Amino acid sequence: MITLKNIIKKYDNDVILNINELVIKNNERVGIMGVNGSGKTTLVEIIMGTRKPDQGQLIFDEDIKDKNAVFQECNFELDLNLNTIANFYRKLFKSNENLDRLYEKFELIDFKKKKYNKLSGGQKQKFKLLIAFINNPKLLLLDELTTALDYEWRTKIIQEVAEYSNLRNPIILFVSHDISEISKICNRVIFLKKGLIINDIELTENYSTNLSLLEKELKNVTNN
Repeated sequence: MITLKNIIKKYDNDVILNINELVIKNNERVGIMGVNGSGKTTLVEIIMGTRKPDQGQLIFDEDIKDKNAVFQECNFELDLNLNTIANFYRKLFKSNENLDRLYEKFELIDFKKKKYNKLSGGQKQKFKLLIAFINNPKLLLLDELTTALDYEWRTKIIQEVAEYSNLRNPIILFVSHDISEISKICNRVIFLKKGLIINDIELTENYSTNLSLLEKELKNVTNN
């Protein structure tokens, strides 16, 4: 479980995030939505430990030791090949994961010796997810996961995340503007606006029901 209490983050003198209390339970798949500048990235960066709040408490249960993320803005060392990067993270995480299995899964087996900066946008996105799976994290952040992917691979990636969730039962934080993808993956959605949580809803197991609910909520958030 993750608990945030009285979290405040400022930029200059402006409060860009103000969370009174937020509890994320084990195995929850939480969609995080809001317009640009609403505080989504700041929130997940604080949870992942890449940014510190100006005040407040962030409390993790002991069982959440392994974290990993796919950030929208993320560049590995551009002049290194994929195998060098993947092996670095495998050692960093002290993982026994079979890299070739992951290369095969994401159809990157023929690109192991290719430099990261020579990949297409879609290939880069698949490689970032490959790295995120290396340590079988109990907390997985996915920030605009399917950016630059075609329809076929968007569908495959969503299936991979769903299978991982069913197998490992991690906490998943899914930042996206795509209500269709959130409807398929998440069982809870948080809406942010001007750094505040303005709505927090539970989803069902039914995709169509979720889609209708999110369409309605998104209109309310946008219009209010």
